[in-house]
Amino acid sequence: MSCILACVFDLGGVVLGSPLEGIREYEIANGIPEGFVNVAIVSHGKQGAFQKLERGELPVDVFIQQFRKELADPIQVTRFRQYLKKKNRLIPSNLPESFDIDTADLYARMMSKARTINTDMCHVLFCLRGMGIKVFALTNNWKESGNSDSSSTRFLTPYFDEIIESAVIGIRKPSRDIYAYTTTRLGVEPDQVLFLDDIGINLKAAGEFGWHTIRYVTTRSKYSHFEKQKS
Repeated sequence: MSCILACVFDLGGVVLGSPLEGIREYEIANGIPEGFVNVAIVSHGKQGAFQKLERGELPVDVFIQQFRKELADPIQVTRFRQYLKKKNRLIPSNLPESFDIDTADLYARMMSKARTINTDMCHVLFCLRGMGIKVFALTNNWKESGNSDSSSTRFLTPYFDEIIESAVIGIRKPSRDIYAYTTTRLGVEPDQVLFLDDIGINLKAAGEFGWHTIRYVTTRSKYSHFEKQKS
């Protein structure tokens, strides 16, 4: 840690519960193959409703409507089959032509997870700040009800020197620009930053920018641990 002057933490899945776990719970509860929603999100890329939400380009109510239409498109089942085939995973024999997903309920489950706090990690944040290390949050999130910040960040301000939100600055991870922006705000060099996230693609991009990275892994039990990320 001798060369580290700043630590940057992801929120959902690290300091807070992961919205992805809410998606998984919805899929299990409604008989939707695990991973279907995430494959659809990835397949739509930058022009999809989910990424637009995280860049602050869509209000939540519009997102819910557009996201439901995207998930209901029969092409999503085709893409999901292709994903399973690529991963050498069993393709369910009873896949329907399309899924009608209640995205309002799905969103509620995501937010339920995103509002839970990892108290052990908050203790780490206070310890780091006590050591004189700058502590930032860097999160892909969205604005709720037109607010300039999200309900998942307002109560976290005492834990961080600054919270950088994708929906506020209009850039989301893993864009190189968001790491450059954060480094400038920190006032340090890239190799003086340590970044913790639970998503590999975000860590890979940060590592390529010059940050040191650690992947935070949450198992499906109550225990969590750290893994040094290989760039």
